[in-house]
Amino acid sequence: MVMPWQRALLVLALAPGSQAAHDRTGGPPATYLTAGSGFTPRCFQDPYPQKCSTDDTGKETCISRIDSAPLPDSLRQLAALVDHSKPKKQVKVDGKEMPLTLAGQNDYFFSSMLVMLCYRAVVDEILGYNTTTFGQHCSDGTYCAPNSADGIYYAAVGCGILGNIDNFHYPQCDYNGAHIFFELWEMYSAIYNTIDREYMAQQPIRIGRHEAGVSEAWYVAKEWNAWGADRIARNESYKEPWPAYREMGIDLSYYKYLQDDKYYGKYFDKLDQVPVCPDNNPCGTGTKYMTPCAMQCGCWATNPRQLGYIGEYIKNTGDGCGWPKEGEGGLDDIGMGHIHSKCDGINDAFGDVVDLQGYPKHTNKTIRTWKCHDKGWWLGAGCRQNSSKCIAALTSGNGWGTPSLRYKIGGWGMPFAMGSSASFSAYLGFPKLYRILTYWWWPDPYLGEVGFRYEPVRFEPFDSKQYRFDGNMKTDTPPTAYIVGHHKFMESAPDDVLGVASKIDLVAPDFQWMISAFEDGSRFPNCGAGAWVYYNCIADLACAWMRENPDRVLGWIPDFTSCSSAAGQGLVDAAGDFVTCRVGDGCNAKQCNWCPAGRFAEVLIDVRGRTSICTECPAGKSQIRGNQQSCDDCDIGSFTSEPGRATCDACAEGTYQSLKGASQCTACPDGMTTGSTASYEKLQCICPREFYRPCRTSSGELRPGCYCDPSVYQPAQSNACLACPNIGISCGMGTDEINIPCHKDDAENKSKLPFPRTVEKYWASYEEPLSVYLCIGSSAKKSCPGGIPNSCGPGLKGIACGECEAGYYQQSGACYLCSDLESSVLFFLSPIPIVIALTFFLHKISQAPVSQWGAPVNGIGGIGYLTLVYVQTVGAILSIFPALPDSMQTMSFSGLSTEMTGLFHMECAGPQDYNTRFNMKLFIPEIVAVIMLFAWVLSLVVPGIRMDKNIVAGSLGGLLKTFFVTIATLCFSLFQKYNHPNGKQSMVSASHMVLNSEEWSALVSTSIVSILVNCIGYLAVISYAMYVAPRHFHKVAFRRRWKFMIMKMRPSLHWWMILVLMRALLLALTAVIFNSVVWQTIWIVISLILYFGASYALMPWRSVFVSAYDVLVHCGLLLMCLCMPFLFELEQDATKDVPGVLVFLCVISFTGFGVAVLYALYSSSPMGKRRKERMAEAYAAEITKIFPQIVEARITSQMMLDLPALDNSLVRTVAAMLDSELFGRASSFRLQWRSDEQGNIRMQPVTEKRAHPNWATQDWWA
Repeated sequence: MVMPWQRALLVLALAPGSQAAHDRTGGPPATYLTAGSGFTPRCFQDPYPQKCSTDDTGKETCISRIDSAPLPDSLRQLAALVDHSKPKKQVKVDGKEMPLTLAGQNDYFFSSMLVMLCYRAVVDEILGYNTTTFGQHCSDGTYCAPNSADGIYYAAVGCGILGNIDNFHYPQCDYNGAHIFFELWEMYSAIYNTIDREYMAQQPIRIGRHEAGVSEAWYVAKEWNAWGADRIARNESYKEPWPAYREMGIDLSYYKYLQDDKYYGKYFDKLDQVPVCPDNNPCGTGTKYMTPCAMQCGCWATNPRQLGYIGEYIKNTGDGCGWPKEGEGGLDDIGMGHIHSKCDGINDAFGDVVDLQGYPKHTNKTIRTWKCHDKGWWLGAGCRQNSSKCIAALTSGNGWGTPSLRYKIGGWGMPFAMGSSASFSAYLGFPKLYRILTYWWWPDPYLGEVGFRYEPVRFEPFDSKQYRFDGNMKTDTPPTAYIVGHHKFMESAPDDVLGVASKIDLVAPDFQWMISAFEDGSRFPNCGAGAWVYYNCIADLACAWMRENPDRVLGWIPDFTSCSSAAGQGLVDAAGDFVTCRVGDGCNAKQCNWCPAGRFAEVLIDVRGRTSICTECPAGKSQIRGNQQSCDDCDIGSFTSEPGRATCDACAEGTYQSLKGASQCTACPDGMTTGSTASYEKLQCICPREFYRPCRTSSGELRPGCYCDPSVYQPAQSNACLACPNIGISCGMGTDEINIPCHKDDAENKSKLPFPRTVEKYWASYEEPLSVYLCIGSSAKKSCPGGIPNSCGPGLKGIACGECEAGYYQQSGACYLCSDLESSVLFFLSPIPIVIALTFFLHKISQAPVSQWGAPVNGIGGIGYLTLVYVQTVGAILSIFPALPDSMQTMSFSGLSTEMTGLFHMECAGPQDYNTRFNMKLFIPEIVAVIMLFAWVLSLVVPGIRMDKNIVAGSLGGLLKTFFVTIATLCFSLFQKYNHPNGKQSMVSASHMVLNSEEWSALVSTSIVSILVNCIGYLAVISYAMYVAPRHFHKVAFRRRWKFMIMKMRPSLHWWMILVLMRALLLALTAVIFNSVVWQTIWIVISLILYFGASYALMPWRSVFVSAYDVLVHCGLLLMCLCMPFLFELEQDATKDVPGVLVFLCVISFTGFGVAVLYALYSSSPMGKRRKERMAEAYAAEITKIFPQIVEARITSQMMLDLPALDNSLVRTVAAMLDSELFGRASSFRLQWRSDEQGNIRMQPVTEKRAHPNWATQDWWA
């Protein structure tokens, strides 16, 4: 709402001779005082007190100059607080000192000015601040404050130049010099909210409120002068009570009385009885009484979106006829298109588009106006079709109050015709002459001017939500008013200045007292009936009321040690530290401060009255918020052990608290803890990680809920938590034996509960859930995923998941589903024809004579053989370790070589019993021998394919030799074992076979037979053959039978293959002899070093390339073994063997060193020298015996061609050495250390031919 008191109208509206002019008589001329005139309030001292006297009793009495009444003690108290001799204090804004500047809604708003002047008197006189105001009435507007509801709020934001009422919508708002503003009215909250959104960062801050602010309403006179033009002409006037009030006692408290037809003619004049224009001055020219609708406020808009009021009015009242239906902002656009069908042109609320050119605030605006009747009345919907039923409702100016009043008329369908009087004198006079409604606000002295009494039309109680957020002003207006401060001033505003503003509590009776005093001209010469509300009049009223109510004023003065417990305050000293008293020795309280977190406001009553102190929250309580009157008990699961805590501490792990308000937590039983902090009951005490709670108590009894077979649970030890097994079992927080599933169906219910669980690569059964087995193999983590008992990977079952389910076959530690082909009998028997074909093939390629044994193809065969042995050796080495690391998964193929029968997937079509399959594998050499024997017999029967039995036997021996690593590993596999964490042992090749079990024991006898036949027997036979080979090698049958042992070796080292097979046997014995991975590694390394050293020194292979390949292969094996410690994570039990291994290696090293020293000493001793000489003489005798026989170079060359390459090289080396050492022939690649002077023996070459028939012409040593 805009509340403009047009100054020209206010000063000049009452023309001489008018009725209103006659009513405003009496009283002295007004005194105009401005802020710049140096005016200082004098409410509590001079000029009001005139003199004081003391009676016989010594009591002093002071007489007021104004009311000549004795001054009460409370007023004297106030006067004692005033000291005008002291310099006035200034306030600071942005670091600059300045007077405290107050702004009100200028002097025409009675309540605003009264509150502001009461505040100013207290702050200026009692608190001693230099104050000034922008609220005085002035003619030039230089220091004038805003005169409208939105203007005062814009000013509080900092917009515009105070005093210029047309400048309050200036878009750039910062600071205009005012600090505190009086006052903002609750009924215009919607306007304030809009401004807040426009200037969000500069919103003013509310610092005080009172419930006697301005409220606006329609009023009707309870009694008025006789009406009618004839009586006005005769100047007849008399008072007569309003008939409705007199006859029925109706006070118009409810709008419903104004909707009854019986009131229209009986109690109100008809609309055409109220003149719009004077009889002698038609409205078309000159002065007129009514302001055209287009000039009234709240209606200028081209569409509802341009002015939100129009759209809100239409939506909240449904009164939108006459407004365009389509287009931007049309009825369709705002969701009200349905009302257009009810419009007929008669019920229109809006009129035509008009041009407002020349109107001051709306230059060149083309707008749509409200539709008016008879040039000035806007008809409500209740009487729009019949204007004779309309009750005239008159306002003035440019339409004061029309926004909210129009809402009420349209919203309730009231039969009102609303108009605005252009003449203020007519506005004041019409309600006295005609039975109409008039607009005014309260508190205001002119509402009951000249003895007239008005009654407001009451509406439904104020609805803040509708007013503030919906823009719906149908309900009654609220009287609440606010005092606000500019946001910059509030940053450093003194507490006492804000304290007075927050405590001023003027209420409706206070304003009524001042209105009555205003009408009494005898008491206040500057006021009186008919007088204008000038600044000095209101100042007199404010001072008089405060002198009448000194106790109320004392309540406004801040006592900085009077703290409010309800507000959460407490006493502090000058340094800001909280204190506990304000009266007595050591009490130095200076002011109040908000109680921080950890304290609460506790009431303190002393001789000075009631105050409060900030007391620390005691132990067991806390307060996280400040400004509170009490502390909160610590919740269960928390505590505070010291006072003054803002928050409670959660009970630490291992403790709990089931009560509120505790100062400490209770510890869990020994050895137990809690899964988290803030535990609140003993049941939350659980075993910590790596421990579990046993089902058996120390007495041996089972706890309730342990319903598995008693053998499942551990023996009785104690009631405390037991340590989790070190290996293979994981015990998380709260692990409990009670949660162990008893069987597979039970596992589904307990899978998420904490119980001792196996980890990856470990397995346990339902019957013994804490007896852990280690799973091995390249896919151990997949085979044994851990978790609940009996957990295995797909297709696996049994202890340590070492066996496949029916229909699966095992390969590299994993099970795979058998295909239809693999499950057929033909696939199972397919090795028979393969072996038969292989027999014929081997017979074919094994017929080469001795002269072709040095051919390159034989060298290629040697490399192939070594490659197969290498792959088997790698597989045998890796099979010793529990599992391959991820980095070596690509080497898992080597395991196939040690389990050649796995290629035929015996589990698919063969025997399903493991023991039967194992026995079949043990005697595979015998099975192959039978098949090859069958092939030989077959060759005897079928013409043209006859095979030599010696070659067939040699082929069988060659197969056994080639796969001897696999055969030896398989023979000893029953005894190759590894340890489980539970102390038991399983076969390395079949982890489900536990040593000393019935199944394992049943295989012992067959395994021993297999070892004796296939390993020891085989080695014994070939060893004997190699022993007699020098005597029988000339026999063709012998050579064919044992070719597989001799063909690839140098003749002098024909027995070397025995060492190759012995090395394989040593590898197979590794896991039999040793259980520790560390010792197993040392055993393998030593075996490989011994073989490597011998092979490197002797170079036993017929082919140089094969010898070199053998050395390189074993270098790789040694490097792989040396890298094992970096590739495998040793179990804790294995690491304990490391010190012993180191000691063993040191002993071996020092022993070797000692042997070398002893040998060197022996060689240099006389005994050693004599032995060396005897050996040299023996070798020399052999040489001299052999060399004379070499008389035919051709025969010698043929012999050298038949020798292995390495032997051939040795012959050439020996010849060169003898030529150089015996005959002194120089060589560019050999050092000759003897000289002629040293007596070098030279032998002359023979020049004559010997009588040998094969003698050649060239020198024999060449």
